[in-house]
Amino acid sequence: MLVVVLTGVATSTAFVQTLVVPIQNHLPDLLDAPRSATAWVLTISLVVAAVTTPVSRHLADIFGMRTVLMALLTMMTLGSLIAALSSELGWLLVGRGLQGVSMGATAVGVSIMGLVENRKIRITSISIISSSMGFGGAIGLPLAAWIAEIGDWKLLFWTTAALGTIILTAVAVVVPRADRLRQRFDRLGALLLSVGLSVILTALSQGPMWGWTSAATLGGGAPMVFVKV
Repeated sequence: MLVVVLTGVATSTAFVQTLVVPIQNHLPDLLDAPRSATAWVLTISLVVAAVTTPVSRHLADIFGMRTVLMALLTMMTLGSLIAALSSELGWLLVGRGLQGVSMGATAVGVSIMGLVENRKIRITSISIISSSMGFGGAIGLPLAAWIAEIGDWKLLFWTTAALGTIILTAVAVVVPRADRLRQRFDRLGALLLSVGLSVILTALSQGPMWGWTSAATLGGGAPMVFVKV
């Protein structure tokens, strides 16, 4: 049952990331905002996910894997509710940013299965959970397009809010508590990693609009090199 729940976690968080792809081209009209601004609806969740995923695993060792996993899923559900209730771009970006936080849940789920003593079950379960991310992303595109077609675009976020509530409840019931590892959180390292990844991913995602040789794109890469060093 544990592997089923954690597979659901990985699938749902991957689905959330591709959620807005089918409606991306319609967002400027839906939100009455320029295309350069609405592009952040997709970008912000990817940037936040890249930053929080490596940090989440370490936080799970400090505060407990079940606790951190539930916190990440709570962020996904809260972000879905904010996005569903939003009527302007700013609040939608806040919601999408919170949804991006949930990507760290898969890494925590893999860590939980890593505690299983039976080696064969452990390896098989981790493989299933990891591969389910690809399944969630793949099924997310046609499913999101279908949901947006049969209803208002905000139905996408109401759907993920309901999904998040179900998965969160399942985690609370099924996932056992694990002992914490007394470690020190490397705040400086986490900060440098966050800045470095945010800068380079923003430059890469916005490069087609800014221009690959523009000062903004090239300037975005320079600080990243400094931070990573």
